Amino acid sequence: RLILADAISYAEEEFKPDFIFDIATLTGACRVSFGEEYAAFLTNDPRLDEILNRASKISGDKIWPLPLDESYRENIKSEFADINNVSADKNAGTIIGAVFLKDFVRKAAWA
Repeated sequence: RLILADAISYAEEEFKPDFIFDIATLTGACRVSFGEEYAAFLTNDPRLDEILNRASKISGDKIWPLPLDESYRENIKSEFADINNVSADKNAGTIIGAVFLKDFVRKAAWA
């Protein structure tokens, strides 16, 4: 997660993109939930939700949105740093990973 966070931050600062897409296997939680039929995605922008769902219908690749809900931030609080890159809670690993990465996206629409 730390390398991906650095890459997102660097890409946004250097290239100033309108959109950032990261395709990552941060946890095995999605595969446990969806098997191999669906891929989960999270986004900070409703436009990307719409674009990705449209692309999914056209391509036939099945996707499902997960909530990028700030209530999960509690799981990455740290006594020693701004945030922790892992959670002691083994639940909601995909969402918690995305909440962590979201902190490294400043302006771009991200999924």
